[in-house]
Amino acid sequence: MFFVLEVRRSANIFIERGLKCESLTPFRHSMYRPMLYVDVRDVARAFRVYAEKILDGEVNKDGGSLRRVLNLFYPEPFTVLEIAEMVRDVIREVTGGALEPRIEVVDQGLPSLFGPEDKYRFRVDVSRTLGFLGLGRLISPRESIEYIVRRRLGKETG
Repeated sequence: MFFVLEVRRSANIFIERGLKCESLTPFRHSMYRPMLYVDVRDVARAFRVYAEKILDGEVNKDGGSLRRVLNLFYPEPFTVLEIAEMVRDVIREVTGGALEPRIEVVDQGLPSLFGPEDKYRFRVDVSRTLGFLGLGRLISPRESIEYIVRRRLGKETG
């Protein structure tokens, strides 16, 4: 079983808006919210390896059930604002500056829920999962965003 956290929804919203050259609009009250990211390709790799381990009898059953929780996410937290900045930078780079989405923080008058340093309060360690599954390096949010932007623009590489 996997417990997966991601910001793919935030990243996808920013990517969609950015590719239309619309402003990327994180909310002021949550722009420093720490987020854990995982690329769907890493999730697919993890499920495949885990299924193979089950079929090969490498995963023990506890009372007739497979009781194992594996946390899978990129080992560094990011804020919503950092994801917006990554999307902006990747779109600018991939399009050679033809698209330059701006970041416009939306202030709804709500008190800030997080500060810039809150992401460092996360103590994340996925080494046990990576070791158990033998996954190696995970895809970073920036790599994932670049992959998505290139695919949507028809500029796939490799």
